[in-house]
Amino acid sequence: MGYMNPFTSEHEMFRKTVKDFVKREIKPNGEHWEEMGEVPREVFQKLGEVGILGARYDEKYGGSGRDFWYTLILCEELARSNYIGAAVSILMQCEMCTAAIHEEGSEELKQQYLVPAIKGELLGCLGVTEPSTGSDVGSIRTAARREGDSFIINGAKTFITNGSIADYILLAARTGGKGTGGVSLIIIPTSTPGFSVSRKLRKMGVHSSATAELSFEDSVVPASNIIGEEN
Repeated sequence: MGYMNPFTSEHEMFRKTVKDFVKREIKPNGEHWEEMGEVPREVFQKLGEVGILGARYDEKYGGSGRDFWYTLILCEELARSNYIGAAVSILMQCEMCTAAIHEEGSEELKQQYLVPAIKGELLGCLGVTEPSTGSDVGSIRTAARREGDSFIINGAKTFITNGSIADYILLAARTGGKGTGGVSLIIIPTSTPGFSVSRKLRKMGVHSSATAELSFEDSVVPASNIIGEEN
């Protein structure tokens, strides 16, 4: 059986858009971003302007409503830039901290967070990994205690991509019993009192992927900031 090419002419048009962006923005500046330790905010806005950040998300939220092959094309072309730190930072913005909001978030959360994230105006990160438990979701200790219409969050996260530049965190926190069944996803703005970037991490490489340790001390967010059901 012969190989079937899954890419259409529309896919290839998107590939050209990404290639042009890599050539214009990433390759000439990637080394400077590595020295800075982050991708500048205005780069995300430029990504939003050319439709890269929301390619597979619904058009009513500013996306293009395309299929997942577009994300794979984006991964391929970002990898070819040779600046993997920048690639990881961009993929965090367009996939890891937005996909759950698109799929399971309330309409209010989509308007408040997803729409500006697709535009590159609001930066996000995903808070899973912890200092003592790594990325084992079933062992997460960061706790979100329900009190009335709010969650009170205490704990710490580490090795968080975009953690030092994010405007919001898609936080995995324990809202119930032991194991993965007791963990929920909650959005916490980084302007929330009690939240802090406790340390920016200097890694062996991929420096432009801004990586940080985060701390939460009695940080209060609305219970409506939960993604999907409370576990």
